[in-house]
Amino acid sequence: MSKKKAGARHHQEYSFLRLSLLPNHGLSKVTGQTILDILDAALTGMYGVIGGAVPHDLVSFGENSNTAIIRCKQRDEAKIWAATTVLTQYKGSSFQLQVLESSSSIAVPTDTEE
Repeated sequence: MSKKKAGARHHQEYSFLRLSLLPNHGLSKVTGQTILDILDAALTGMYGVIGGAVPHDLVSFGENSNTAIIRCKQRDEAKIWAATTVLTQYKGSSFQLQVLESSSSIAVPTDTEE
């Protein structure tokens, strides 16, 4: 058995991504579920059904700012970030989904709290 070194850094299991959805045309009401649906479509479109099956949770959603905080496994962070760049249309509506920031700990900005 190996022993952990004293003072070794604790490995963070999760990452938190703050996403922003900027509707260009057609999206009248944006909800947290809308952002999750678009993210799922982006992941599936980029990686296929199996590769796109990346677990993630909605932590918070700011209705006024159209921003959401998503929790994912740290190993999946790059996959989610990349997927946000490829999908610009969903159900006939155009938009821009972008990652505003990433962190290994949760800090909910006040504009995303309901």
